[in-house]
Amino acid sequence: MATKARSWTWRELVLRARDVETGEQQIERSTVWVPPDEARRRTQLIEATHQRHPDARFKSFVSSVASFVAGKHLVVARYGGAFEPPETERAPDDWDQEALFGDAA
Repeated sequence: MATKARSWTWRELVLRARDVETGEQQIERSTVWVPPDEARRRTQLIEATHQRHPDARFKSFVSSVASFVAGKHLVVARYGGAFEPPETERAPDDWDQEALFGDAA
């Protein structure tokens, strides 16, 4: 069976919050489906940051890395390297195909 090329990738999403006064850092990691287009990646990083740091003010986005200021913390959201998803995970673009073609997709 041929492997289907995917436009979405399964990656680690890393949120790093650094206290600008003490230098203390907090790192949180999760795994997510990363969209293929830059605008959606930017939105995904902003939403992930606001879930954990609701007061974070967006500052910049370059090369799939977003930066924020949240009180006395500098927050950076980025993606780690791509890896194979668990067998139970299907990329969002696959879900669209399944809705059209059922299990034949």
